[in-house]
Amino acid sequence: MNGEIVWDHFKELQSEFPNVTLAYENDRFYVRGKIQFRAQYLDHELVDEAYLVEMELPTNYPSAPPIARELEGRIPNTFHTFSDGTLCLGAPLAVKMTFAKNSTLLGFVKTQLIPYLYSFSYAATNKDLPYGELDHGARGILNYYKELFQVDSEECCINFLYILASQKYRGHLLCPCNSGKILRKCHGPMLLELQQYQTPREFGIEFIDCLEFIKKNRKKG
Repeated sequence: MNGEIVWDHFKELQSEFPNVTLAYENDRFYVRGKIQFRAQYLDHELVDEAYLVEMELPTNYPSAPPIARELEGRIPNTFHTFSDGTLCLGAPLAVKMTFAKNSTLLGFVKTQLIPYLYSFSYAATNKDLPYGELDHGARGILNYYKELFQVDSEECCINFLYILASQKYRGHLLCPCNSGKILRKCHGPMLLELQQYQTPREFGIEFIDCLEFIKKNRKKG
């Protein structure tokens, strides 16, 4: 991790959110402090709020996005959080792709953290979410890939994930979406692009989780 890049990104963030600090602990950088914002999305109400948060920078930052936590216990673990208390800002690939468009702390806060905090504040008052409820876990990941690939079949998503996880891209074979086209003339270019954002291991974890989810649902049916 490049300390100069971290410092530059932190100072940019601090210029808009002055109540944050930077610390280096156990070989990791942490940004902590109050994120105060006024936000309004779509035609929903204006939210003026402040949350005490922590952003942990991974060792390969800024190639990968920070991990965020809310530190005052205001956000319950039932609201889009992982078991370790980190905030679930969306499907893992979606988070990485969004961060890649603006790989800075300020970009992360504005495009991902504040929308999440806004949605929680809005839901606390209105009892629903401004963007609609997203599914959790493997179901949510499958739904994300179905929308991303523009397919209705969970099996298609599994096949795409297998290609990404195993690195067995064969452009001359038929595309798993059943379009009748070969891969390189259908979803192939998208698969090659997605390889920039996640490792085969990360796709492999999603592949296994989604496959197990589908198998369990079939047994229930």
